[in-house]
Parts: sequence; structure tokens; C-alpha cells
Amino acid sequence: MATIYERRQAGGVVYVLNYSAGGERMRRVVGSDRAEAERQLRELEEDFHVAERAGRVQTVPDSRARLRDIFGQYMQWQRDEGHALNTLQLSRRSIERFLDRTGARVVSDIGPTVGERFKQVLRAEGKLAPATINLALAHTSRMLKWAASPQRRQCETNPLEGIRHLSTMKESEEEEKDAPTEEEFRAILAASTPNVRRLWVVIAETGLRKGEAIALTWRDIDLDGRTLEVRTSTCKTRRHYKLDLSSVAVQALQEERAARLSRGSLDGLGPDGPVFVTRKGTLWRPNGVWDRLECAMRK
Repeated sequence: MATIYERRQAGGVVYVLNYSAGGERMRRVVGSDRAEAERQLRELEEDFHVAERAGRVQTVPDSRARLRDIFGQYMQWQRDEGHALNTLQLSRRSIERFLDRTGARVVSDIGPTVGERFKQVLRAEGKLAPATINLALAHTSRMLKWAASPQRRQCETNPLEGIRHLSTMKESEEEEKDAPTEEEFRAILAASTPNVRRLWVVIAETGLRKGEAIALTWRDIDLDGRTLEVRTSTCKTRRHYKLDLSSVAVQALQEERAARLSRGSLDGLGPDGPVFVTRKGTLWRPNGVWDRLECAMRK
């Protein structure tokens, strides 16, 4: 059952559609045009196949389900779930970008070829970063997965499921590079400054990501127990785990601490102080770590 009601506000009257979909009460603001509101009302009544069963309203999966209707319901669901405002704004912009550029009106208009064409066209234009294009695909796919869930059954499947995202690496970085040999790694260490050398030794011995390594604090290090702890807040996969330290890694950490002490300052050596800092005593940036590596490789 869908109805139109008037909402009076400072600028005049705004017409709002009030309807039920997937067992949820939804609202859609149409605007100040009564005729347009009535037209959209007729479309809703035509597109939604609703049946009363066991006191619940259920929608029949339909490849002709209108994407704008699903979009409105999905955004309302996110608001009801308490999603943050910035998350809602990003989701809205991303999905609108996909729908506007593809011209898709119903679920059956979307398929793998549509997603691939969307990627290629926007990539060729060069106005949007690959990460932004990927966000449009990801949020639209998430919306369709939500619509295809057993609780809502507004479409049979998610037609964007499994579509590959664009690489976010620069073209110069996309070429495959072999990992340095042991001899090459020793040469890199020899060409690095002592503080960078110790950082790379710990990364190589533990397998930490660069972001995880530069986020380590002395609280995370147990030199006596020869263990290292990676916290959930700093782990890319949001896991908490411990690693055993090799004698080489322990030696590098001991040298790092001794070098900091030799400067005559205890700043940053407390439990919450960073383990690795630059020669100026500032925090490392992830890109700064790779810059030092490339500099050493050129030598």
C-alpha cells in the first residue's frame, strides 16, 4: 500500500510517498510537483508485487525491480541502522554515480558487462581515481546484495557479484617486481641509514606490513620474552596476534633503543612511545618508508 501525503515547510509544500517494501515502511521525498508524485505512486503500485502471509509483507523477487526504489530503501535502512553521516554520504554519492553513468533503471539492466563498461569508460575519461570508481562498484554491489537477501528478496541475485575492481597502483608500480635476493637485500641494508636499516630488518624478520611496523610502540615489544604484539587498531585485517622474534630482530630492536638512549633523550621510550622514528625523531609516514627503500636501491 502506497500513499501520498503533503509535508509543509518554509519553502512551501513537498509531496512524500509513503509505502511498504520488504517488510519495512519507507518514505521518498518527491518534490513540489503533485503530478510527478502521482506518477511515481502509480509506478510503485505496478512494480511491487505484495502478498500478505503470516502477518508479514513480502516482496516477490523481480528482475524488473526499480533500482531507484531499492536505492531509497537501502539508504533508509542504513539510517535506521545508525550508520555514520559520512558513511551515508559516501554510499549515496557512489551509488548515484553508478546509476547515473550506466543509465540502469531496473535490476535486469545490470550485469557484468555493464560493470566492466562502467569501469572502462570512467577510467578512459581520467577524471576519477581508480579508488573512486571502485567505491561506486562496491557500494552498488553492496546495495544489490542487501536487496537479494532472504529477508528482502527484491531481486534474485546480485548481478555485480564477483566483478573485479581496478588496480589502485600507479602504472609504474603495476609491473611485477621480483622480491630482492638475499644478496640484494644485504646491499639495500648496507646503503640505508642505521635507523632505516633496523626498521627493514624487523619488517623482513617478522613479515609485518610497513604500516604495522611503524605503528609499533614499546608496549608491544617484549624483548625478554622475545615476542611482538600487533594490536587490532593497527592491523590491516583488524586482528590481534603475537609473533615470536628471531635473535636478529631482537638485536635490531635493542640497537634501536640503545641508539635513542645515546642521544641523551628519553622522549618516546615510554610504553606508548613509537619504536621506530626518523632521524629527526618524528613519526614515519608509510610512503616515507618506501621512499627510503627506493633511495637505497638506486645506490
